[in-house]
Amino acid sequence: MPLRLARAAALALSVCSFAAPSGLAAVRINEFMADNPGRPVDPDARLDMDARSPGWIELFNDGPAAVNLSGWALSDDPANPGKWVFAAPIAPATTPTSIPANAYRIVFAGGYERNVANIEPHTSFRIDNSGHLLLSQPDGSGGWTVVSRIGSPTATYPPQRPGISFGYPANNPALPPAFFPADTPGTANSTPAVDSFCKDTQFSVKRGFYDAPFTLTITCATPGATIAYTLNGNVPSPTSGTQVPAPDAASPPSASLTISGSTMVRAAAWKSGLGPSNTDTQSYLFASQIITQSGPLPSMGLTSADTFPWGTSGGTVRAPAGPDWAVETSATQFPNPANRFTADDLKRLAVVSVVMPWRECFGPNTTAPDYAATPIARRGMYVGAEIGVPNEGSARTASFELINPDNNPTDPNATRGFQTDGAVHVFGGTSQLRWKSYKLSMNFKCVDSVAFNVYGDDAAPSQDSFILDARINQTWLHTDATQRQRGDYVRDHVMADLQNNMGGHSFHSRPVHCFLNGLYWGLYTLHEKPDEKFMSDYLGGSDNDWDVFKHSAATSVDGNTVAGQVIGSTIINPALPFGSSSDPSFFNSSTLRNYEDLMDLLGIGRVAPNPVPDLATQAAYEAAARKIDIPAFIDYILLNTTAANSDWPHKNYYASFRRTDPNARWRWHSWDAEHVFRIESENTFTQATWTTDGETTSRGPGAITRRLARNPEFRLQFADRAHRHLFNNGSLSTAALQAAFNRRFAEIEPWGIRGESARWGDNRSTSGQPHAYTTNGSLPTAVWTSEKSRILTTVLPSRGHLTATTNSALSNLRAFSVSGTALPLYPSVAAPQFRNATTSSPQHGGLVPAGFSLAIANPAAPSGTIYFTTDGSDPRTPWSSTPAPSATTFSSPIALSSSTTIKSRVLNGASWSALNEAFFSVATTPASAANLVISELHYRPAAPSAEEVLAGFSQRSRFEFIELLNVSPSPVSLDGVRFGKGLDFTFDATSPIRDLAPGARVVVAASKAALALRYQNPALPIAGEFLLGSGLADEGETIELLSASGQSIASFTYNDRNPWPEAADGAGFSLVLIRPHSRPDPALPQNWRPSAAPHGSPGSDDLLSYSAWNPHTPSLATPLTTTSTVSPTPPNSPSAPTLAPPPAARSSPPISSHSHPRKAPASPTSRNNSSPFPSPATRARTISSRSRKPPPI
Repeated sequence: MPLRLARAAALALSVCSFAAPSGLAAVRINEFMADNPGRPVDPDARLDMDARSPGWIELFNDGPAAVNLSGWALSDDPANPGKWVFAAPIAPATTPTSIPANAYRIVFAGGYERNVANIEPHTSFRIDNSGHLLLSQPDGSGGWTVVSRIGSPTATYPPQRPGISFGYPANNPALPPAFFPADTPGTANSTPAVDSFCKDTQFSVKRGFYDAPFTLTITCATPGATIAYTLNGNVPSPTSGTQVPAPDAASPPSASLTISGSTMVRAAAWKSGLGPSNTDTQSYLFASQIITQSGPLPSMGLTSADTFPWGTSGGTVRAPAGPDWAVETSATQFPNPANRFTADDLKRLAVVSVVMPWRECFGPNTTAPDYAATPIARRGMYVGAEIGVPNEGSARTASFELINPDNNPTDPNATRGFQTDGAVHVFGGTSQLRWKSYKLSMNFKCVDSVAFNVYGDDAAPSQDSFILDARINQTWLHTDATQRQRGDYVRDHVMADLQNNMGGHSFHSRPVHCFLNGLYWGLYTLHEKPDEKFMSDYLGGSDNDWDVFKHSAATSVDGNTVAGQVIGSTIINPALPFGSSSDPSFFNSSTLRNYEDLMDLLGIGRVAPNPVPDLATQAAYEAAARKIDIPAFIDYILLNTTAANSDWPHKNYYASFRRTDPNARWRWHSWDAEHVFRIESENTFTQATWTTDGETTSRGPGAITRRLARNPEFRLQFADRAHRHLFNNGSLSTAALQAAFNRRFAEIEPWGIRGESARWGDNRSTSGQPHAYTTNGSLPTAVWTSEKSRILTTVLPSRGHLTATTNSALSNLRAFSVSGTALPLYPSVAAPQFRNATTSSPQHGGLVPAGFSLAIANPAAPSGTIYFTTDGSDPRTPWSSTPAPSATTFSSPIALSSSTTIKSRVLNGASWSALNEAFFSVATTPASAANLVISELHYRPAAPSAEEVLAGFSQRSRFEFIELLNVSPSPVSLDGVRFGKGLDFTFDATSPIRDLAPGARVVVAASKAALALRYQNPALPIAGEFLLGSGLADEGETIELLSASGQSIASFTYNDRNPWPEAADGAGFSLVLIRPHSRPDPALPQNWRPSAAPHGSPGSDDLLSYSAWNPHTPSLATPLTTTSTVSPTPPNSPSAPTLAPPPAARSSPPISSHSHPRKAPASPTSRNNSSPFPSPATRARTISSRSRKPPPI
């Protein structure tokens, strides 16, 4: 039986029934798999033509004749049976998609939307873990007749498991559908079927660090089952591992063993007639044993036959130089105690433990001449042939555990991490050859998405893959002495941080100690991969909406090239329209085609007629700019050239394009940026790699820059972004660069570096001693602290120098040229500076008193004239050297009476300077807990309407928002206020709202466009959108709001269960803070109530009439005249809302102070979803039927 990893809850078939329509159709849904884990997790997994592993649906025709499926439909929605329709042939083709008699047709269901007759089909939807599947045919009158379904009209099919299909046993639709541990796509369902599974195995002691031996008990709640467990990394099975049967058929099994040292335990359970449990893995680590590591764990029980001699002497795997298992003894006994690697160092960083069959990692033990003939599938991933990495991309099944996620040295087991199964493969290209005996980078693809906050609140809440980055360059393992000297272990990840700091999108990361089958493997960086899921997490849409490639458009991230595809001068099926979803190889071709569209606009296309537009003209430039996110692209180029990236732009980047968005623009994302900030004086624009990225070769970001630089408007846009980031403590200023490096240095200093020194520091050492953390004996310079100091004190100040004339970032921009033609990306005209007119000191925005006197200085005076605006507009007319009508010539200090944004340029002849802009917050008080509250929270809005779905807002999360209220009598400055937990948003220069008047409110939204559509209120005070894909968790989470100085303004953890108002959980109501001006404790649920009406009240007060709040009370003879009186809480309400006058006291009967219509709450007698206080029965139905995010593992 092929390996099946099952991770869902146990099946309960009694919850739903399965009915087939009377008069069975000839074609039916016979079998499906919702969660296809792919290979090697399932060696026989059904793959599509692009080598993907989406879910699939098997149709079976048990009739006597072929059936033409054109016009038939598949759906996962009973309300929309025609969701995905089989296409008719496209002329000149005439052959339809059909199923011969007694034959099968596989339809993949990964949401990819490939739909052309007789080409492998993909539905537009994915198969839900529990839901419906329907096959329908037209009824002749514009409707549909359901001819086959799995899941009854009133109940869903049961939760599915990875790698296990579901369908009709023995192809018999008269039998209830069941699970097939051995699936049979494309053939009869002849393998044994099961209705349920063994219960999961349970461990009496959880994974983590231990100091003393203990007894581990493994149990399974299924009576009569057998537990199997292994200690050597192998997957347990009925024929592998120690078998522990139950004592009798009525009793559950229990296995006990003593854990006296580091041990990797894997367990599963079986019973005849049931499906197997999943495989559970628990890593138990003994730190005192690890720091004396000299070989494989004794608990593995290995022999010499288990390990191939994978060590090298730097040239060929056949050189008998390894393996290298040991933690270097001298590193644990360094004379300088600052360098000593200790057991406590292992507990100061999170741990990733990868466990897999030993021989799939380090074997097999064949002789060298025979090894090359061994099939890749049977080679250990850590060994290879003489050239390249033959096992790169050849995945192996493995377990992945995160231990000590909080980096807690005192109690590393206090916070549970997680374990997931999946497939791991090494990567790194041919450059891995020199390190074949050492650390390899690993890519781990999870079977199931992991709902765990791995990278902090700024990052996505779930992950389906992990990169374990060993780093190749600028490390102590490099063969080049200069690179060893520059070993720093943070450069690539600082570059990702910087791109995120600039408002772009790059991966999130954290340092970890890595263990490979229980062996300490050194310091790694765990991080995201900028693939389709990454793009959908941070930039919206579904991952199926995105084209993503790495290095070049010919290497699409997902999917492989297929027969007929030619990379280079010919694109697949040129007769089909660009980006067409009917292309047989949709993913690869859509990536290539959409990128080729851009290349045509830039004049470097490869597909006839190869237009060559004049990009110096406005029309040509604007056409290209519509396909590129120009500000983000400039920031990306600026980042890499400031860092003097010498292994770019011909490779080492990701690019993305949301092809389903009609306004989509290409973006670039930092990747593998290790050759950065190396020396003080370096110019990327003059390096060979810059020209290697040619207009006729790789056509990457370098070639794009050279084409766009022909346009003067682009060059000035580039200068504006450069000024924003390089000057005035911007994201690439020396201070900001130093802060970014110091943050990453602090994470690994000294414990991470001491661990790396102990594990690998001696590998290339010429002195015999490991490279050390700091000065030690005969290694006064080859130390990490020396390189850290050089980067911070020498390299970064030189790169960020604003007046240097040689090879600083700014001087390189000014010297930029293309083919000998000077096309400066920063003008020679200096930008103006903002100063305090009284003291002449710099004042680049910030808090200033009323009447503040602002001076604008021209550094090159008397040459040039200063122009400025106070309304937020540019003082320059676009595409000209003419000042804008709103611009004023600066001649004397400006008295600021209210908060404003000042924008200014210098015009010298016909040349403009870069733009200088700053926001001045006039006569305001910095935001604090004394003046600012979180007044409303909409964490689970109502589902989108049909109109909203049609507008592109198909997820309710797009309507989330959070509202802040100034509860003081003075204006409050929001500058620098940010969310520390729960959301990622900072009030900065990009925010249109930076101050709050007394009593004013401001909203931060998931989507401004979504809120504009739902609330139909153009005056909504929206400061911006949640950044980096953050959002409000359905099940509750901690929200923290911080001041500009980092002090807490508000911190609380909301929940979707009583005593928190449950009406806010999907019924359409928001959470509203009661009596906000009294600054109640937001951590107490009684201080919150549901909003007065569905959808909440973003940006305005949330008032209830008394009768709406307590409709059981008879009408008042005298209307209320105050809005501050609060009466006792009515039935079913967890807390009392703010009161407003009843209708009799007003000329019209409003229920809130919104400027747009609101739906009044229904009375308790009707108790529909319009009521903020549903009855217990309604509330129970709401909670039980909603779709929930998976809880953390």
